[in-house]
Amino acid sequence: AAYRLRYQAAEKAADLRDFEIQVKNFATESERQQQSLAAIREKLESCQQLSVQAAASWKAEEGKEEDRKAADAQVLRFEGFTGQIDDLQAARQQSEKLAAVVRQQVAVKEKAEADLTALRQSLQSQQQRQQQLVAEAARAAQLQVKVAELELQTKRLQTSAALEQQVQASREIFSRRQTDFQAVDKLYQQMATECERLQHLFQEGQAALLAADLKTGQPCPVCGATKHPQPALSKQLIPREAEVRAAGQRRLETEKSRTAAQRSFEEAKAKLESLEKQLAESRQEGSKGESLPAIVAELEKTTAEAAAAGAAATEIQLIQPELEKMAIAEKLQVQQVQNAAESYQQVSGQYQAALAVERERENVLPEDCRDSKKLLAAQQTSRQWQKNLYEALETARRQKQQADQDLAAAMAAEKA
Repeated sequence: AAYRLRYQAAEKAADLRDFEIQVKNFATESERQQQSLAAIREKLESCQQLSVQAAASWKAEEGKEEDRKAADAQVLRFEGFTGQIDDLQAARQQSEKLAAVVRQQVAVKEKAEADLTALRQSLQSQQQRQQQLVAEAARAAQLQVKVAELELQTKRLQTSAALEQQVQASREIFSRRQTDFQAVDKLYQQMATECERLQHLFQEGQAALLAADLKTGQPCPVCGATKHPQPALSKQLIPREAEVRAAGQRRLETEKSRTAAQRSFEEAKAKLESLEKQLAESRQEGSKGESLPAIVAELEKTTAEAAAAGAAATEIQLIQPELEKMAIAEKLQVQQVQNAAESYQQVSGQYQAALAVERERENVLPEDCRDSKKLLAAQQTSRQWQKNLYEALETARRQKQQADQDLAAAMAAEKA
């Protein structure tokens, strides 16, 4: 009986645990369902908001119908300008082509006029040259006389210049030889004085020299006395005979040098006086107040003028045929200028007509569409505007449709 009681108690305890487990599981499942329901309701609320927003966006895009119509009209308008811009481009190309022709004709006309001006200037220059040559030919004889006079003056001045150089050189030689003569003469005077002094001392000292050799008891070679109470004495140094002879020889050699220097000095003096006399005579005969470089320059200039004047007659004969050719060329060039002017007027008229056509075709188009690039850009902009409007409408429609589907699904989930 005790065992059965314990068994029954154990069964009751087991049932109680199972019940607790079932209650706990039910509570967990209930919480999960509550959470799922909250999520479903949150999603439903989000879908409702998105549906409202999508509906507002769709309504806003539907309200842009006028903009879509305006975009469609603008696209059609710009597409219609394509043919007209092609006509305008063709007119502009024609104008540019004729403008190039006009510029070319202007260049031809200006070149023809410039050539004519240059030809006339050359012709005028040649005519002036012809007049100058005629005048130069008339001056030829006068220039030849002047050349002869200048040549004579040049020779005289050249002679004077050469004499001046010779006089200057002779003066230098004279000065040197005068200095040499003065130096040799001074030396000669010194040598003569020295020689006379030595000869005087030598003569006065002969007695002293004899007295120096006297001895008592021996006879004097002069007087024969054997006693010498007062022998002769010399107060100065007595030169030897060899010194006296050498001094005489030096004086003789110096005298020869002096004679040669004096002769050279006198020759230089005579030559200098002769050259100075010739120079004075040359200066008296030559031009006064004129320098040799000035006369030579004038001679060269006059000689060149005389040569040109002498060749003037020959050059006149050569210029005359050239002048005739230039006169003919001038007439031909005048005709070319006239032809160029006529061609320019004709092309200019065609160009003005082309410009009129271009302006007429420009007036048909709006100002911002007269350029093909600007028109293309405008067409692209209008097409993009149109595309953006229709794409925005389609996007709003799809978003609304999707939002409605999501909202219906969320409501069905909540009911479930």
